[in-house]
Amino acid sequence: MNAAFKIFLLAGALLYGLPGLVWWVNHRRAKRARLAQGVVSVEARAP
Repeated sequence: MNAAFKIFLLAGALLYGLPGLVWWVNHRRAKRARLAQGVVSVEARAP
């Protein structure tokens, strides 16, 4: 019972936590890419 409950909690945490983690990683990656693009475009405009 206790082990099954722990497994159930772990499965629930993974199901609910994984999408959030994936979103967070994608959000950070997109932010970094946007910042890099901004830097590149600013450098391209500079000359």
